[in-house]
Amino acid sequence: MQMKRKIIVGGLGTLIVLLVVLWLVGSALSSPVNQTIGNLPADLAGRSIQFQSSSGATIHGWFIPGQQGAGAIILMHGVRA
Repeated sequence: MQMKRKIIVGGLGTLIVLLVVLWLVGSALSSPVNQTIGNLPADLAGRSIQFQSSSGATIHGWFIPGQQGAGAIILMHGVRA
């Protein structure tokens, strides 16, 4: 009975450590990183823009107008980009 209890406690301890490690690694891999977007390429007819988000961060990007009434495309960065 004592050996069975040690195995269960050891297994639970290992599971808890594994979950904590996975949580920390996942947090590190998905946290945002500030990067400069750079200048708009010369061959694109557009302009640089910036505005405040609801959290107070300044969002930077490019605005490239399209054809009136043809819809819109928004390209967003990936995780940590």
